[in-house]
Amino acid sequence: MSATKDHRSAGRPTFRIDPDRLRSIREEKSLTQVRLIAMVHEHMGTHATKDPVKHYQRIERTGRTSQAMASALAAVLGTTVAVLQGEAPVDEGDLFIDRLERHIAEQIAGNTNPALAAEVARDGGAHPRDVAIDLAHQIESARFNGRADELMALAQLVGWSVEDVSKPVTHRGHWLISSSRSTSTAKVVYGTDEVSWHVHQFAEKHARFHQSDGSVTLREALPKLFVEIQHPYHAALRLSTSFMRCVASSTGLQWVNPSWRDRFFLDDSLRRWAYRTFNFVTDFDGLRRPADVRRLRLKVEKFGQNKTWTHLFLVDGNLADMHDRTFQSFQVEGSSHDVVLNWLIAAAAVELKPLFDEWPVDCWEFQAHERCICLHLNVPLRLSQARGQDFQWGPWYRLDLVEEMPDGALRPAPWREASVATSSDELKRRLTTAPG
Repeated sequence: MSATKDHRSAGRPTFRIDPDRLRSIREEKSLTQVRLIAMVHEHMGTHATKDPVKHYQRIERTGRTSQAMASALAAVLGTTVAVLQGEAPVDEGDLFIDRLERHIAEQIAGNTNPALAAEVARDGGAHPRDVAIDLAHQIESARFNGRADELMALAQLVGWSVEDVSKPVTHRGHWLISSSRSTSTAKVVYGTDEVSWHVHQFAEKHARFHQSDGSVTLREALPKLFVEIQHPYHAALRLSTSFMRCVASSTGLQWVNPSWRDRFFLDDSLRRWAYRTFNFVTDFDGLRRPADVRRLRLKVEKFGQNKTWTHLFLVDGNLADMHDRTFQSFQVEGSSHDVVLNWLIAAAAVELKPLFDEWPVDCWEFQAHERCICLHLNVPLRLSQARGQDFQWGPWYRLDLVEEMPDGALRPAPWREASVATSSDELKRRLTTAPG
C-alpha cells in the first residue's frame, strides 16, 4: 500500500503557476479552455489526454502542472512562464516602442524613408529611441481622440499601415477619474501611474487629518474602482474618488473593466500608498486592517550576522488592561490608534532599554521608515576596539506594527507616516531621557 502511495505522489505535478493569472490571460486572449488546451497540445506536438479539458481545468483551478506544460502555455498565450507565476507583466507600450525604435533605425540606416529622416534631423539628430517615444505618444493621442487624418499622416511618416498604428500603444490606456468633496470634478488621465498620482494628490490635499483614526476603503464596482476616505470621527464626512478605464471607438468613449495588467499595477500601488497614509485600511478583499486596534503589537527584530532580521520579542503593551471607557473616549475623538501606540511604545522602551544601554546614547540613530522604526548603531571605531569588538555600524533593531490574530498569527498592519514619525520620536525620548 505504501508503494502505491509513493507512486502516486511521484506522479503529482510539482511546478506551480498562478491560476488566477492564467485565467486572466486566457480570457484576455478570448480563448476558451477547449481552444487553449488544443493549441497547447498542437504546440507541444503531443496527443491530448483522455479528457484534455478536465486536465486544463485542474491546472486553472490549482496552478499545479509540469514545467513543460507551463512553457507551452506561456508560448501559446504570448507571455513568459515568470509572468504566469505572478511576476510583473511586460509593459506592452514598451514593446511597441521597442518595435518602433528598431523600425526607425532600420529605415534611417537604409535611407528608405526621407520624411522620417527629415523628422529626426529636425529634432537635432535625436536618438531613434527618443523619436519612437515621441511618435508613440502622438499615435496614442490620435487614437484616443479619433483623429483619423492624423493617424493616416503618422502611418505615412512611420512607414506602417494605418491598421498598425491604430492598435493600442500601451496597455495602461486612458482613465476617467471622478472626485467628490465640496464639489465634484472629472478628468481623463493617461496610464495607471497618473491614476495613482491623482489618488495621492487627492488625499494629500483633502485628507491630512491631525487625528490618527482616519481610514481608507479600496473597493470595486466594475468597471469602476473606488478610493473612499473616512474622517477620523465625523461619520458623515467621506471623500471619494473613482476611476475607470476607457477606450476610444468610432462612437466615442467606452467604459471597460480594468484588465489583469491594470490591476497588477494599480492594486499594489494603491495598497502600499494606503498602508503608509492611513492607520485603518479596508482592502479590495473587503477586510478591515486592523480588525481590532487593541490587538496591535510591536514586533521587535535584530539585524543578525547573516544580514537577516531575527525575531527578538513581541510587545503587547498590556493593552488588555486598558479600560473600555478609556479606549472609547479616545475613539470618540478619533485618536484610538494614538493611545494604543502610546501604550505599545512605552512597553517597547522598557524592553529595549537594557539593549539600548549597551552603547552610549550618541551611538544610536532613530529612523522612521515606511511602516517601521529602525534603530541604527554607529559606534566609533576607537570605542569598538576598546571593547575588543568589531566595528559596529548599521541597522540594529527594527519595530514593525502587526496585528495579532485570534489564532496567534501576525498580520502586517497599516501605519501612516505621521504616526510612525511620532512614535519614533516618543521611543527616542523614552530611551534617551535620564530617569527622574
